[in-house]
Amino acid sequence: MRKSVLIKGREFSGKTALLKWLSMNLREKYTPIFLDGNSIHKTLNFEDLFKKEFSKQMNGDFDAWMKLDNKIALIDNYNHNISCNIISYLDDNFAMTIITVDDEEYMLYFKDEPSFADYATLTLGQFDLAQQEELIRKWLQASRQNSLDELNDLDIDKLESKVNNVITTQRIVPRYPFYILSILQSFESFMPSDYRITAYGHCYQALVTAQLVKKNIKPEDLDTCFNYLKHISYDIYNQTTNGKAYIQKDYLSFRESYKSRFIITEALINKIENEEYAILNIQEDRVRFEHSYIYYFFLGMYLASTENDAIINDLCKSIHLRQNAFILIFTIHHTQNKLLLDTIRLHCVYSFEKVIPAELSTKETQFMNNLTAELPQSIISNKSTAEIRSEQRKRKEDALNKETGIPNDADENDEPDDVSVIEINRGIKIMEVLGQILKNRAGSFERKDVEEILEDTVDLGLRILNLFLNEYRKPEFEEWLTKLLEDAEKKLAETRNKKFDNEKRRVFIERSIQFFGYVVTIGMLNRISEAVVTEKLTSTMLLLSERKSTPAYELINHLVSSSQDGIDVSYIKALLEKYNKTKNYWAEKALSYYVQNYLNTHNVDYKDRQRLFKALNIKYLPNKSQ
Repeated sequence: MRKSVLIKGREFSGKTALLKWLSMNLREKYTPIFLDGNSIHKTLNFEDLFKKEFSKQMNGDFDAWMKLDNKIALIDNYNHNISCNIISYLDDNFAMTIITVDDEEYMLYFKDEPSFADYATLTLGQFDLAQQEELIRKWLQASRQNSLDELNDLDIDKLESKVNNVITTQRIVPRYPFYILSILQSFESFMPSDYRITAYGHCYQALVTAQLVKKNIKPEDLDTCFNYLKHISYDIYNQTTNGKAYIQKDYLSFRESYKSRFIITEALINKIENEEYAILNIQEDRVRFEHSYIYYFFLGMYLASTENDAIINDLCKSIHLRQNAFILIFTIHHTQNKLLLDTIRLHCVYSFEKVIPAELSTKETQFMNNLTAELPQSIISNKSTAEIRSEQRKRKEDALNKETGIPNDADENDEPDDVSVIEINRGIKIMEVLGQILKNRAGSFERKDVEEILEDTVDLGLRILNLFLNEYRKPEFEEWLTKLLEDAEKKLAETRNKKFDNEKRRVFIERSIQFFGYVVTIGMLNRISEAVVTEKLTSTMLLLSERKSTPAYELINHLVSSSQDGIDVSYIKALLEKYNKTKNYWAEKALSYYVQNYLNTHNVDYKDRQRLFKALNIKYLPNKSQ
């Protein structure tokens, strides 16, 4: 039976690259021929088409080649303009056919196409975090071919953090190799001509510019295109804030109004509207940007260049909505307006202002001590660093998928019913947006301003943490757990005729409260550090940590500094001694786990590794790199 394959995927997912790779690697056993579907038109004379392509790709006699039994046809960009008769021609004349088709094209025209009934249908998905790390590692190795610098895990971490900040954290760019490599390349060599574009902003500008260049738009026309897209993005936003759909009629009205105000040729508008490497998706019942990051990029550009205080305030008030957070982030990428940044800071200061930041002092963490005592002292693994890093990224991938609960490109217009949930989400989003300001604008502010913004950001995260910890200590939370236990007991009694005694109930409630406290505290410390981690802030974070001198700040400082500069053995020893002296067993255990996790995932100099094992009072285990 023939083994033919239909591969579908989104734009830039790697369909063409995959087919070209197959074309090269199948030559040992087969004789493949490669065709671009865009060059195939409605025709019944397919033999002439293949003869023409044969003369371009091979030497020899076409008729003799056609008689071979091991021919494979590779057809890229298959589309509905091609006569469906070509499928039967391919079935009759080739041992195998491999076709790639755009996702949207497949859904509109080929999902139920009988011609493809016998084809195996595959989908080119996005990279997971482990695959992304492997690609970053290979890219870094290739870029250092002539360098004597040793490639280490910390180098990978730093690049991975930058890529994640564009892709994973904001979740608006698909994690395809094209985008990962474009981001890496832009960080290395792309310098924005507009100084307002920030470090991460210029990554998006590079991606947007690449999209326009693929549409054969000349460099001298880019500014005109940017202005057109900037205004259409605002028109879409302005007309859809009340829930109204932006339809083709609205777009045509905008286009005529724009042409009366600005100079732009019909030819340029036609290129922007053209479906090939689409920027705009124009349908009668809906007009939208094909990629959400392009929409946010240009809307942020518009808001940064005009007076829109009311809009910025509204966005801040509803920052818990995914779209609003993205709009603010992209506005920050473009703006030099200090007032806009101050507006966002004010919203931060007023968030949970009556809740003091958690310190994670001995007194605050004492309720978790019993659980901490039961946790293993050592979590050092016998597995190799590479294995553990891969497992770690898979766990993070699962956590990200659970956290979003929605596809990357989905809209998020529904608000939670619980006001407290809204406020917490809003606080976390403000923290992340402030982190973006710090990562991108730290070099533009005076040192005292950077320190104040960083303190506001970390304190906001610690206020949210304290809000959780206070909730766990309230009688209402214990009542909620008791109700859960009662429901579980009823089911247990029905199935196994068993019940808990009073002591078991007490232990269950106590351990549950401790468990919630431990998990949320660790999770929040990680989230705060991720929001502010960048090489620009390590020295400021250390100064803040020394001034505050609380375990919360010290643990966050450790996470930030170790991700950029590696482990500081003396600093770790000093903290462990401090926590032991103050009997803060929770902070001691948390720091030990953070350090051991670092040792599991990085190759550390054996002398430093021995010193750390001794400080942690655990049995020494050499690093396994492979």
